[in-house]
Amino acid sequence: MRLRLVWLLTCCFIIWGLSPSSAAAQDPVTLSTTPTAWTHCLHQHAQELDLHPALLRALIYAESRNHPFAIGWTDETGSRHSQFPPTEQAAHRLMQTLKQRGQQFDAGLGQISSTNHGTIADILGIQPEQLFEPCRNLTAASHILHEQILRHGKTWQALAGYNGSVGSTKYIAIVHGHLCRQTPDLCRNSSLLWSLPSPDTPLLSATAFEASIYENTSDDAGPDLSFADLTPSRIPHRAATLPNPDPINDIVHIGHTLPSPSTMMTLGVQILLPLLFLISLLIVCTYVIRTILWSYQLVRDSVRALHRPSPLALRRTSSDYERGRSPLSVHRSQHQDESLQRPAARVA
Repeated sequence: MRLRLVWLLTCCFIIWGLSPSSAAAQDPVTLSTTPTAWTHCLHQHAQELDLHPALLRALIYAESRNHPFAIGWTDETGSRHSQFPPTEQAAHRLMQTLKQRGQQFDAGLGQISSTNHGTIADILGIQPEQLFEPCRNLTAASHILHEQILRHGKTWQALAGYNGSVGSTKYIAIVHGHLCRQTPDLCRNSSLLWSLPSPDTPLLSATAFEASIYENTSDDAGPDLSFADLTPSRIPHRAATLPNPDPINDIVHIGHTLPSPSTMMTLGVQILLPLLFLISLLIVCTYVIRTILWSYQLVRDSVRALHRPSPLALRRTSSDYERGRSPLSVHRSQHQDESLQRPAARVA
């Protein structure tokens, strides 16, 4: 029974981990280097901000994993939650639920905080429900980033300010990791990106490098909302989503980020499968040894039973000894009596 249960759990774990549906449910985000329908919007806003498109893409990926319907919030205990609804309607329902609870949340590609939704609507004319449209969300995100650049200069501190983690290098390390993973040649060829940038390190400009590393895939990805016509706004930076925003001086940066949930699931299966196989093999060997020992005990008891005298013979033997005669003498006397009786029968 235990062996069957182990094999059943193993098969269920493997099927669930390797099935396409489970992988899609665990990692419903777009690959960081896959061209999207809103690539031209991102490229346009990067040009307007005079930033390298790869840098803005890395920031968006760090915020939402390129998922236009991403919603994140921090609960009362300080735990961070991220949801990736499959449709825009599902994202709207989740937004309404969080609003009814009075919960602050971040929405869309750039994770625009709900504390900024009113100002975004007043300045840009973008309603909260429209933040799930990629190009509109990128317009709002670019406007907030522009405010941070005006406040901190065109440095990596402005990126930290976008996330609300000024004074911390955690968010800088995250964005830098995505940047180097998506465009490794850019990090190798730029002296500003060889190691983890400090908050005062200048950002890559659009004029310093080729800005055509991403291809435009669609001309109808969304409304054409130009950032150049916007005036500086009064939008505050987004509330911090990273706990303990203290400076970290001992970060060992290797230019890579954590793997996706589907990759971690596959690695987990590859590691646990041999372990489960060894456990199952150990259980089988244990049952085989127990069966062999039980069979040996049964055979030994059977052999002993065959060589053991019956209770009736033991009872007769004990009675003969009590009368003072051995079983051999009793047998001889019976034989003599039979021999004496036979001639008498012949005479008669």
